[in-house]
Amino acid sequence: MYSKNTDTLAAAMTKSTVNNTSKVSDSLETLSLPILSSIQSRLSFLENLLTGKLPVLEIPAAKTRAKIKEFTTTSKSLFLPKVLYASLKNISIKEKVSLDSILLTTLQILLYRYTNQTEIIV
Repeated sequence: MYSKNTDTLAAAMTKSTVNNTSKVSDSLETLSLPILSSIQSRLSFLENLLTGKLPVLEIPAAKTRAKIKEFTTTSKSLFLPKVLYASLKNISIKEKVSLDSILLTTLQILLYRYTNQTEIIV
């Protein structure tokens, strides 16, 4: 008796899952055209935005750059005081943005102040 109820329940669940899967597939087919159109328009916008000559950041420097470009990089760690970190975290929570966005915006503001350039790509 237990196995009969289990088999009936399993059959009902399988039938329900198949019906739900077909409903989801039908929904995806109807949504795919508008979504695809939206993605294509966004890609087109980005391609237009990024075509042409990109702005070069002109940072005043005490030394001249080498004629030959070297692609060596370095990194430097910076530890923020706990009070500053807490303040930035509170701002990010209040404004509903990530802490990374706050720090990136701060970097862009700093670069603007040094260069007076409005188009800065980071």
